[in-house]
Amino acid sequence: MKKKVIIYSSIAAFIFAYVIVGSNINEASKKILVAGMKSNTDYRAFMTDEVYDKLHPADRVSRYEIEYMPDNHSYKASLVPLHFFFIAHVTVKNHYDNGFSGFNEDVILTMKWKKGKWIATCVGIPA
Repeated sequence: MKKKVIIYSSIAAFIFAYVIVGSNINEASKKILVAGMKSNTDYRAFMTDEVYDKLHPADRVSRYEIEYMPDNHSYKASLVPLHFFFIAHVTVKNHYDNGFSGFNEDVILTMKWKKGKWIATCVGIPA
């Protein structure tokens, strides 16, 4: 009986920790997308140069805003991102509409835990 309690408690603690870390990853992924949408920002605290170049929509979207307007953007991360120790994969819905042009895309981020925070190291934007 005591062994079952320890096993169930360990499983519950693991699930709880997994969900808490997943929530932290979701928040970090939203911050990464916000930094990726901004022009003239210090994005290196959140992602690599390659990720920023793929993520920033200035080359992909005509008439993209010069200054970041939060009202034109919305982000929704997956409920529970896939993560294992110091690496994570998360899909974020990225919606942009400025009245003239816009996009609605899934952004797949690969993130690594570096220096106490999640850093995007790879991005995929399916067509």
